[in-house]
Amino acid sequence: MSKQYFVGIGLEEKDDRLFSLVKRQFNAKGNLSSPAHISLTPPFEFFDEKELIERLKNWASKENGFEVKFEKVGRFIQPKYGTVFMYPEKAEIIKKLQNSLINNLKEIEQIGEFVPHLTLAQRVDLDKVDKIKNEIEMMGLKLNLKVNKIVLYKKEKNWEKFEEFFLL
Repeated sequence: MSKQYFVGIGLEEKDDRLFSLVKRQFNAKGNLSSPAHISLTPPFEFFDEKELIERLKNWASKENGFEVKFEKVGRFIQPKYGTVFMYPEKAEIIKKLQNSLINNLKEIEQIGEFVPHLTLAQRVDLDKVDKIKNEIEMMGLKLNLKVNKIVLYKKEKNWEKFEEFFLL
């Protein structure tokens, strides 16, 4: 039986606590379906968990780590709801990492254009998106993220960190 996974950049524990609190404050239901992260893949199914882990381990061991800053707040508007997020100063370096990952895991179908971001509020009523975006901007949040590993998340009841893979 296949399981659902996605790959992302996890946050250090202190940052994870802070951004999880922010997510909890601004998400309508007050619950979180996943830890704070920057997605590199959409959710996908994979039948052979050992093979997936081995491929990610081999891939990660050849990729260089980097640092990136998140200071600006943006929003996505979907037909029924909106998402408020922080985005990086230099998205190109994350896009390069994501492109390399997708080339390594060709089974993963890419959905639309990849936009690196850290979700802070999701499934927000359309009439509240700009208000929440402004409130988050007023908080003056900043994140200096040292990317030295990627995380494989696995869907159990909620999305949970399953395995970590260190970069060069």
